[in-house]
Amino acid sequence: MSANIHFEVVRRIKVIKTGKVEDQTIFFDAVPTPTEMTHKIMDSDDPFQDYRDYVLELCQDYEEPFYAEDDVWCDEPIGTRIRNDGLSLVKRFDDWLKFAEEAGYEVKPSAYW
Repeated sequence: MSANIHFEVVRRIKVIKTGKVEDQTIFFDAVPTPTEMTHKIMDSDDPFQDYRDYVLELCQDYEEPFYAEDDVWCDEPIGTRIRNDGLSLVKRFDDWLKFAEEAGYEVKPSAYW
């Protein structure tokens, strides 16, 4: 079984109704990583950048056909475009980190099996 990278953010909150202080945790749905990459990311001075680099290296450019708006059966593509899903995954990760920092969370990378 491999060790995967795992990102979580934690903040202390006070529940108004009960007055209890609790930890509130949110997890990021990270791309699974091989054990060797997980250790490299965890041992890094900048684990967030190493995770971004891994995702971009993993996701390669590919051609995707696109069709005219009125071609409901997708019979004949009118062209192709270059896609790379890694760019949107990294953007989602960066947006999540920004949200967490602005909301007062502490970001923690960790590994799990």
